[in-house]
Amino acid sequence: MSVRPDFAMLQYTLSMDDLIKVLNVNKEFNVDVYPALLIITNRSARVISRILNTEVQVRPDPIGDAVNRLVNY
Repeated sequence: MSVRPDFAMLQYTLSMDDLIKVLNVNKEFNVDVYPALLIITNRSARVISRILNTEVQVRPDPIGDAVNRLVNY
């Protein structure tokens, strides 16, 4: 962070605690941080579960679910 980047990308996460940490980084360093917005489908859930090392649930409306997570962020 000492080089003062214009922005940073967040790795995949489903944790609201991680997203709150992102807000703190944004406030402390004044750097825009962009989290990845995961659209969890039957196919992607297997891959995302392996990446996050946790079981990921597929919602009936994957796009609506992703939008809700974004709006509630």
